Amino acid sequence: MAPAVWGESMDVDEVIRCAAANAPEKSFVQTAELLIGDTSGQMREVEVDFAAQRGKQGLLLNVRVRAPADLAGTVVLLRESAQGQDDMRIFLPS
Repeated sequence: MAPAVWGESMDVDEVIRCAAANAPEKSFVQTAELLIGDTSGQMREVEVDFAAQRGKQGLLLNVRVRAPADLAGTVVLLRESAQGQDDMRIFLPS
């Protein structure tokens, strides 16, 4: 999958698939601004850092929220197995 074009709308699953498809053997870090909506239609802009690499068992992806302040410090770790199963851990700061 090709990297997203500036201004192109992607949902979270598409971002994760794109990161997996483009993750190099060595790690990379990318900052992104995501527009996230909830079921009521409210939209929020969230700034995150992606860090990822292809591991021996599959994709290793770390997503750290930088902004807004009420979400900053939230971290998601996604580990994909060679069989395509995901193991996800979430850290929520107190």
